[in-house]
Amino acid sequence: MAVLTGLVALALPIAAPLAAQAPVASPAPSPDALSQALRDHGSGEVDAGDLRAVTCAETSEAPGAFDCQWEQRRDGNWHPYTSWLALVGAQWTMLDAPIPVPDFNRGKLKPLAPTAP
Repeated sequence: MAVLTGLVALALPIAAPLAAQAPVASPAPSPDALSQALRDHGSGEVDAGDLRAVTCAETSEAPGAFDCQWEQRRDGNWHPYTSWLALVGAQWTMLDAPIPVPDFNRGKLKPLAPTAP
């Protein structure tokens, strides 16, 4: 029992720093904030109800920038988009124009056929 207690005591100081290094979820704009960022950037009027599944991850290429993805409703269908955004104070700012992402699962753009050996 004493050996087991000693092993647990040794494991705690090692596990604590590892737990502190666990990745923290990056913030992401709400559909309202993303809609405002799109308008401010000049990328058109997009209603917040036409935006969903917004996720962002910090990028090492530009400190303070986030690589964000979302789905945007157009013509009754949802289409994936991506762009870089930054959180300036309490407001999200679009750093680059939104880019439509090919949706291979829906067949919007087909991947190239493999070449014969």
